[in-house]
Amino acid sequence: MAQSTTSAITTTVLGAIQRIITGSHAAAAIAGMSLVVTAGVIHPGDDPGLWAWIRLLIAACGAGIALAVIDSSRDPGLDRQDRFGHLIVAGVFLLLTILLSATFTTFAVVFALLVIGLILLHLNARGPSSLPVFWALLGILIPFWVWSAFDAWDRLLLMLIPLGLVGIISLEHALRADLYGDPVTHRDAAWLGILGMGAALVITAMANAIDTSWIVVGAILSVLLFVLDMLPARQSRTDSIPSLTLPAVALLVLMLTWLVAL
Repeated sequence: MAQSTTSAITTTVLGAIQRIITGSHAAAAIAGMSLVVTAGVIHPGDDPGLWAWIRLLIAACGAGIALAVIDSSRDPGLDRQDRFGHLIVAGVFLLLTILLSATFTTFAVVFALLVIGLILLHLNARGPSSLPVFWALLGILIPFWVWSAFDAWDRLLLMLIPLGLVGIISLEHALRADLYGDPVTHRDAAWLGILGMGAALVITAMANAIDTSWIVVGAILSVLLFVLDMLPARQSRTDSIPSLTLPAVALLVLMLTWLVAL
C-alpha cells in the first residue's frame, strides 16, 4: 500500500514537472521564474546571501509544481480518487512554499498567498481578458514577494500598484481593439494609459530624488513603441501583430525600469 502510494505521488510530481517544461506551460514557467530572478537580482540593499536565494527558488519551484499538479487534476480522464490525490500533492507543495516564505517575513507570506491565489483564480477563469490581467498582476505581486523576502522593502515599490492597475485597463482596451470593430479608438485608449503612467513615473522619480536615468529610458522606449504602433502600415494590418503586444511590452519596460531605478 505504502509503495503504491509513493509510486502514485512520484508519478504525479513527474507529470507536473513534464507539464511545466513542455508547451505553453514551459513559456509560463520560464516567464514566472524570470520575474522571480529578475526581481531578486535588481532588489535594492545588501546581498541576501546564498541561503536566502536557495529558499526563495525552492519556494518558487514548489509553487510551480503545485500549480501544475492542480492544472493536471482538471483532466477529465482522471477519476475522483486520482483527482483527490493530485490535490493532496499540490497542497503539500503549496504548504512548502508558504512555510519557506514564513522563514523570511510576514509580508513574504502575505504576498506568497496573493500570488498563489491569483494563479488559482486564473486556472479557473480562462477568458479572452485573463492573460493580460494575470501577467500584469503577477508583475506587481512577484516583486513585492521577492523584495519582502529579501527585506528590501521600498515605499516607492508601491508605484507598481497604480502602474499595474492602469496597465490592466490599458491592456483590456488593446485586447478589445482586436475583438471588436473599433481598433483605433481602443488602441489609442490603451496607449493613453501606458504613456500617462510613464509620465507619472518620471515625475515621481524627480520628486523623490532618485536616479531618473532608467525611468527616462523606459519612458522613451514606451514612446518609441507607441510611434511604431501608430505607423500607417501597422494601422492597416491589425492581424500582423496583435494590438495587445506592443502596449504589453511597453508596460513591462516601465515596470522593469522602475524596479531597476529603485
